[in-house]
Amino acid sequence: MILLVVLAIIAVLALIAASFAYRMEGERLGIEALGDLQQARLAGESAMERVKHLLRDDRTNMDLWYDNPEAFRRVPVWMPDSEGGLGGDESPTRKEVVPGQPAWRYSVVAYEVVAEDKVVIRYGLTDEAGKLNINFASRGELLRLVKSADLKELPAEALVDALIDWRDRDDDFNSPAGAESPWYMSRLGYRAKNRPFDSVEELLMVRYWDGRFLFGEDANRNGYLDENEDDGDEGAFPDDNGDNKLDRGLARLLTTYSWDWDFANDNKPRSNINQLSWNDREKLPKQLQDELSEETIGFLAEAKKRGFKFRSVGELWGLQVFEDGSSNYDEAWEAYKQQVTEENEIPKPAGEDQGGEDQGGQDQGDQDQNNQGDDRVDGQDRQNDQDQDNTGGDRTNPSNGSDRRNTGETDDDSNRDDDEEQPSAREKNDQRRRQSVRDENNTGSVRDGRGNRGDNGRRDSQAGRGRQGTGDGRQSGTTGSSGRSSQAGRTDQGSQPGEDDEARKGEPVISPVTPEQMNVVLDRLTVRSPQQIQVPGRINVNTAPFEVLRSIIGITDEEAKRIVEARKSLAGPDKMTTAWLVTSGALAPEKYAVIANKITARSIQFTADVIGFADHVGTFRRLQAVIEMRGHMAQIRYYRDISSLGIGFPVKDDERTEGLSYQPQ
Repeated sequence: MILLVVLAIIAVLALIAASFAYRMEGERLGIEALGDLQQARLAGESAMERVKHLLRDDRTNMDLWYDNPEAFRRVPVWMPDSEGGLGGDESPTRKEVVPGQPAWRYSVVAYEVVAEDKVVIRYGLTDEAGKLNINFASRGELLRLVKSADLKELPAEALVDALIDWRDRDDDFNSPAGAESPWYMSRLGYRAKNRPFDSVEELLMVRYWDGRFLFGEDANRNGYLDENEDDGDEGAFPDDNGDNKLDRGLARLLTTYSWDWDFANDNKPRSNINQLSWNDREKLPKQLQDELSEETIGFLAEAKKRGFKFRSVGELWGLQVFEDGSSNYDEAWEAYKQQVTEENEIPKPAGEDQGGEDQGGQDQGDQDQNNQGDDRVDGQDRQNDQDQDNTGGDRTNPSNGSDRRNTGETDDDSNRDDDEEQPSAREKNDQRRRQSVRDENNTGSVRDGRGNRGDNGRRDSQAGRGRQGTGDGRQSGTTGSSGRSSQAGRTDQGSQPGEDDEARKGEPVISPVTPEQMNVVLDRLTVRSPQQIQVPGRINVNTAPFEVLRSIIGITDEEAKRIVEARKSLAGPDKMTTAWLVTSGALAPEKYAVIANKITARSIQFTADVIGFADHVGTFRRLQAVIEMRGHMAQIRYYRDISSLGIGFPVKDDERTEGLSYQPQ
């Protein structure tokens, strides 16, 4: 009996010891796993520091950050045979897996779609300026982009107008499809923000917008159609339709962070091309004296003397300025402004008021406030009005956002120039146009304000600009020494309609700017006033995908495709400015002139998708951050651990399938 009791006690003690041992082993493994997770996170943090270090000196050379496997692919952070146990060796031999040897590494990953079913891994950063900024984009730009998505039955106008109502500063409906505080309060229990977006994910709070539109079927955000993203199972995550085609969503094309200083690449402020004294070289900034040729300075002096004011610095390429202050690009600007107006216009339903059932109505005047279709060219009338919203942000930092209701305008300060030495071409032309109408009435041929003749329907070749007389400085239509108007005199002599218009324009002075000089001009000069040193929402043509490029009003699908193709063959130093758009043949000079205020060739905000991982265990950490460079100072604007989405990329062996792989250059 005693023996049985002893045996029972021993068995119980053995079970207790075994359970204790198993528990201790479980805790040890758990602690080891937590240690591995921490190691993976620290490897990812090392990648963030590497990114900051590179951007401090080389952010203007996209070859070094866009796809740089030497700096961002399988970089060792710790290896047992490295000096002091530290890694950081970026040599190719150190990037290969050694069987049985532990190593902690990081990769900075992104993807590029080369075909519908083929995605190439690139090791580098994603430029935020290569996306459309939803805080500053006009209605027309947003419509162009949203229509590129698979919206099924939901009209693009509904998504766009709801977005605009969320970011504007009032509770007036942008259109019947929009949504303001009354709608949100009655259904969701919160008010419309009526302030700029802080992040793209904030769109999930806006009417109509959901995860399906923002992120599509790409659950792990690697751009590739994984098996679980094409099963079509009802109720399964992610929401997909099993059509063997990946919907990548709109989030990858949108941003709230893009803005830049109106500084040159060497961080010196740019000079306003319309305010400089070009006739006195000694008064020019030293950089312009050293870098601009005598021919370029002479042309700019003559153009200013004739009363011409630049609407974009891009006009300087191929520009011809006539004696009356008009130019060969006037018609292109008129057509562009008309297109901006039309694409930003909010159509009013036939026979209906602007208000809807939930909206409580909207006057046409309210529509004018919210309508991004302002056809003015001077975009600086919408100066940072977010300064007044008392949100505690930087009063001069456009990264804080703004509703910018009239964002159909281009970022051009040509009409706010403080230079008063000569009247502007627009002022002179307004005077000439009124005089021309009076003279035409006297000769039986009526000209309207747009330069159209009532007698033959012909239009002034410069789309509504009046013409200044040549040689003697008199306006066309004024009385000459013969006692008759000069225009009437030419008509009496039998000239054809329109010939007198060409004569009044005078001889043009032609821009001598070369591609090399154009790079200097684009880097050193601006049309913005000195007080407006920050430029929001410009699109980087070096990195923007096709969908974002075609969102620029004025750009056709064919031109967007040409831009994407042309930049593939150019190196980073060739793309320091946007001049390559013309030299490569991607855009005609007149198209480049009118969109130059909407584009850029650089960024100061970059998204880093970082994966910290090990050769010897399967642990990983995936981190995402938006890094903004203020000179040499790096600031984290956004940080998130997205490990729950999955590793996404085959960082250990560079290839998971033929459709998702790394292709060494």
